[in-house]
Amino acid sequence: MFLQQAKLIIPKNLQDATEKLAIQKRTFVQYEYPCAYIQKLQPKLCFANWYFTCFNTAIQNPATWAYYADSHKGVGLIFDTETDFCFDFKEHKNVKLDLTQVAYDKTTISRNFFESIGEVAGSEISHWFYIDKEVSAVWNEVQKNANAWHNQYLDDQKSSLSRKGEFWKHEEEYRILLSDMEKELTENSDRKLHYKFNILKGIVFGIRTPFEDKKKIVDILNRKCKENNRKDFPVYQAQYDKSGNYIEKVLFMTLPYDE
Repeated sequence: MFLQQAKLIIPKNLQDATEKLAIQKRTFVQYEYPCAYIQKLQPKLCFANWYFTCFNTAIQNPATWAYYADSHKGVGLIFDTETDFCFDFKEHKNVKLDLTQVAYDKTTISRNFFESIGEVAGSEISHWFYIDKEVSAVWNEVQKNANAWHNQYLDDQKSSLSRKGEFWKHEEEYRILLSDMEKELTENSDRKLHYKFNILKGIVFGIRTPFEDKKKIVDILNRKCKENNRKDFPVYQAQYDKSGNYIEKVLFMTLPYDE
């Protein structure tokens, strides 16, 4: 009798919540589980984590400043990418990193899942490709041309990470790509790139960069110029050219100056 009464006093909102949770679980299993399972498999079996940092040459594009520079309040950095484009990160010192130009294309990179299992040693997964005692044709092909397969595997990863839709074409973007195949870049601090001051060729203040920020930045740059014996370091100011509807940079000052 007590148990029957206890069932009767379960709050209705708790019953509703329990029923809602049960419906969500059934829906997940019936409709979403296959995709969720594959998404979990891919980073563990197929591809290492990749990280990238972005550059662009569309300094005259107002949309670039509005979207990526905090509505014109940010600052653009001008880098020399032709010589000594090297960085330090983690325990790696003076590593030359390549800039990859982004391709703006409608097409996407497609790969067979079973030809893309590159995060696990072949000796550990070879038995996956057998039915009874007959080996899969896919596995045969991979093993027969292992070097060609590995090169294509890496090229496809890089291509997919440097490809965007055509509607982003105005960005004129380039990327530095870092692959974490050795699983050594798991923390944010591990991936922080430190560049040499000599590859920074100038900066551009946005149209709405606050005066306080400008002063702090100029003070830091002035000190860095003196420490590195830099002369005639240009500081530019962005301004809007109404006649052409674009952003132009005008020389604001040169550093260092005597305090």
